[in-house]
Amino acid sequence: MLTVKVLDSRRPVDRLHFDVNGGARREDNPNTTTMQTSTWYGVAVDVSVARAWFVSVSGLRQKDPASPGTNVTTQLYSSVTWRF
Repeated sequence: MLTVKVLDSRRPVDRLHFDVNGGARREDNPNTTTMQTSTWYGVAVDVSVARAWFVSVSGLRQKDPASPGTNVTTQLYSSVTWRF
């Protein structure tokens, strides 16, 4: 798995946080006779828009070649939070 973070460790709260991740996983699928290799990649961005308000957006795509009909999964997530 690869993770890249854009941070300034000298400040307690950064205005921008950016993550990139990805990887491969081998697993035993009971529906097939061979080992299945799943791959995924994703991106996440967190932005401080005001003193205690944050906006987060992330996406993930996973490919499972041995699962017919559901071989690509895409997840999107967004949020607005207030930290008190």
